[in-house]
Amino acid sequence: SKLRFSSKFVEEISLVFFTWLRFMPSSVTGQEKSSLKGKGNSPIEIIYKKISSFVKSAMSSSASLTNKAAGSHLGNGSMLSWCVGKLDFPLSILVLGRAISQETKKKVITTVTELSDLIPAAITLFVPGCSSYGVIYVSLVAPAFLSIKSCDEINKKSSNVETMESKVNDASRFLRFWMIHALVTWVLDSFAPILAWVPFSTHVIWLLWAFLQLETTTRRIYGWFESEVEKPLDQTQTMQSVKRVIAALPSSVDAQKDTSSNEAQAEKSKKED
Repeated sequence: SKLRFSSKFVEEISLVFFTWLRFMPSSVTGQEKSSLKGKGNSPIEIIYKKISSFVKSAMSSSASLTNKAAGSHLGNGSMLSWCVGKLDFPLSILVLGRAISQETKKKVITTVTELSDLIPAAITLFVPGCSSYGVIYVSLVAPAFLSIKSCDEINKKSSNVETMESKVNDASRFLRFWMIHALVTWVLDSFAPILAWVPFSTHVIWLLWAFLQLETTTRRIYGWFESEVEKPLDQTQTMQSVKRVIAALPSSVDAQKDTSSNEAQAEKSKKED
């Protein structure tokens, strides 16, 4: 018989692991506090060093393979500059024709730039049975790489206050994203049995994670989440939505009223007959 672990056992092991990862010092060095520059020997810093190098190599490999695959018509330029160059002319025509505004053009170009790291994963949308791997790339690998990149930028010394402030804001964006990531992952796991029967649900999840990675989306959703936490429970939009759903559901009192009214109509029809 195969060895199977219960869900409670797995949850307890996960709790012990994350407690050790977050609070315990290294058993090798006995270090209790990490350095300010993130070069300590605590478990979370050791694992971070290992994972960050792996994620960087995975992103660089996938990007190089994508550029090689499209290199026949890109020339010496990168795929991102090629895409932006192709989009700039038609968008400028739409701006001149007043079909879109200059602000909309900037938003489109910004969106393409932000999602450029997801181009390797977009190929999986057209390969049967591989879209789930694309979801892993979009939801974990790409945002992890961007988070590592922002952390590395903060560790670099800079005397310019505006540059340092921009780096901190960029890093805080990804902190907000991981908060949203935890919430969305919980929701998707809760509805996983239902989504398994929905056609192209993996493609929709891929697009959802890509949408959540946009800076404007991340900050807007986190702002809503923060406002919900600060409000009293009865005044939150979540609780109000739950109350509306409960009020719309049929209750036992309504069922009894319907039953009694049907019986009264049946007796009245008998008397008339």
